[in-house]
Amino acid sequence: MRAQPKRTHFEPASFLAVAAVLLVLLITSCGPGGSGDLGQPEHGEPWGAGHTLEHVPGAQGEVKSLTLPGPDGAPFTLTYEVIGGLAVFQGDMLLGTAEELAALEDADGLEVQGTLLYPGICWTFLGATIRCEHYRWPDAVVPYAFANDWDDPGHAGDENAIMRAAIRGAMDEIERVSAIRFVPRTSQDDYLRFHSGEGCSSFIGRRGGKQDVELHFDCRNTFIVAHELLHALGFNHEQSRKDRDSHVRIEWDNIRPEEKHNFVIADHSFDVGPYDHESVMHYGDEDFCRRANGRCVGKTITTIPAGIPIGQLTKLSDGDIMALNLAYRGEPPTVSITSPVAGAEFPRGYGGVYAQAYVYDPEGKPVSLTWSSDVSGVVATGNMVVIDARRLAYGPHVLTAQAVDQQGNVARATVNMVVTNEPPSVEILRPAPGTFCANEPVEFQARAVDRNEVGYVLPGSAISWRVAGGATFATGGTVSRSFAATGPAEVVARATDERGAFAEASVTVDVSPCTDLPPTVSISAPSDNSMLVYDGFDETRGLWYKDLNLAGSASDPEDGGLGGAALVWTTDQTGLQDALLGTGTSVSARLYGDQCGGVLHTIRLTATDSNGNVRSDQVRVSVYTVC
Repeated sequence: MRAQPKRTHFEPASFLAVAAVLLVLLITSCGPGGSGDLGQPEHGEPWGAGHTLEHVPGAQGEVKSLTLPGPDGAPFTLTYEVIGGLAVFQGDMLLGTAEELAALEDADGLEVQGTLLYPGICWTFLGATIRCEHYRWPDAVVPYAFANDWDDPGHAGDENAIMRAAIRGAMDEIERVSAIRFVPRTSQDDYLRFHSGEGCSSFIGRRGGKQDVELHFDCRNTFIVAHELLHALGFNHEQSRKDRDSHVRIEWDNIRPEEKHNFVIADHSFDVGPYDHESVMHYGDEDFCRRANGRCVGKTITTIPAGIPIGQLTKLSDGDIMALNLAYRGEPPTVSITSPVAGAEFPRGYGGVYAQAYVYDPEGKPVSLTWSSDVSGVVATGNMVVIDARRLAYGPHVLTAQAVDQQGNVARATVNMVVTNEPPSVEILRPAPGTFCANEPVEFQARAVDRNEVGYVLPGSAISWRVAGGATFATGGTVSRSFAATGPAEVVARATDERGAFAEASVTVDVSPCTDLPPTVSISAPSDNSMLVYDGFDETRGLWYKDLNLAGSASDPEDGGLGGAALVWTTDQTGLQDALLGTGTSVSARLYGDQCGGVLHTIRLTATDSNGNVRSDQVRVSVYTVC
């Protein structure tokens, strides 16, 4: 015997959560497309697309209409069908008993408005005040039980086990994309009871007490069950939306006369989001059709534009998921930042900012996490990330970790941090410390790198030169200077970045009167700052190597061209190999390395004339390999 409701007057969740959630949005469809009646499928094959979902397939009840005042005082009409003492709406939605609806019509206007859960009275969409909670399932938790009364003589298996698995599969589909949690009933007063019925049907929203979801054994299609579960959660049919005539055309002449009420627009609904032809809650294109010679006389619904599939029963659509997450937002996640710590300082441009947050979602669903700065905007996504410091402006930041769950609930945590400007690095490439003649032009060369801008070499204009204790005598990456006074002179190169941070390097030259002029020397190969790839691996030494030719020249005012032992080639990587690479104007050399990332060699050519005057030139060569 069907359980009677606890209340003496009609309760809306049994009516229109077509009020409680139709308020949220009218998303849904109850007819998986089809034949117009269920017919007799082969045993073992569940119903699917092509079968109209009905409380009692093929049954024709008394069609009644109920006129009630709307929230603005204007009347609206609700049409339903009485089958077995129940008020059935649009085929498979149970509104309550016929007596309940009759009692509702006799109620005064104020009680009706309070009972019907009109949007203007009980729902502030996306606002702070949300009423009508009683007619949805609290905390998105839905207790359930099985009657285990399925018995199909034509099926040899365990029908109860099969139906339980199908129902649990539908629950899993809903739980996977929403905050809804279906839990086996223990002692809860309000719960769903799944039991065998003549068709597929459900009450709308949380009705109170034991609430039946009737499923014939052939309703075991996962998404037929999901369709009925969405009704139980409070959802109506998609094609009942107020805007449906812009998206579908109802072919009234093809609908069975006694079923035309199933296609009436629900003008008490509150539609949100775009119309969704793909919704699992949309009627199929032949639902409730008139038949001739065993076939539908034509489609009952055609789409605008034509040819769009409707009535699918293979998935929850994006619109279905959106509706669930609007109606049942669940509890928000929590988020706490574990790194960086408050007040931490990070140089811009290298090393990065290690950011980590702990995120917890009460429903155990995925949560997206976005990191943003109050100065630099969004800088990273993920629970554990290294934020590229180049994306952060210099100075103080409020770093925010924002967690958003599937229902759109948001949680935030913040931490203060500072991005600092580190001074650049500067290196004097030439000359090497040594003795130079008075009034001899000496070439000075330096290279500066802004450590806050990865890979950025400062322009020559950022480098200034001075003798220690004196004023700047030149600006540029390569400059020349001679010295009249003899003795040691410390020459300082200062590199200054765009924000005024600077660094210095120096080289000391010893100025001598000189009895004759020194030689000049130049390296022609390889070029400075060459980047080469290793040729192979020396297994005996356990080192990578690169073979290359070195070429250079030197001349002396008194001796003329220099060669042979007067020209000496060396490398500074003495931890890997001998410093001496060879002598003469041309040398075949092998450069070694022990790192996959490569090794930087500074190659120097030193020339010595007959009077012992020494001069040199140098180049830098990077040798790389992939290992």
